[in-house]
Amino acid sequence: MPTTKKRINITLDPETERVINVLAKRKKQSKSAIVASLTREALELQEDIALAKIAEERMKCHDGRWLKHEEVWGK
Repeated sequence: MPTTKKRINITLDPETERVINVLAKRKKQSKSAIVASLTREALELQEDIALAKIAEERMKCHDGRWLKHEEVWGK
């Protein structure tokens, strides 16, 4: 039965391929599952970095007044 997931081809340097192989054996998963998991993790980290930059910019514009949790969300 064909897969419904999209496929991509990548070229890895020998050291990266070796590490992927080791992780796949250690976790008893396929190499593609390992790469997919690492890709999701990297995307989440990139998102966190982008959101942190937005937060830093907002902190620079702060006017000095902070709201308490209860003022914003209630009890």
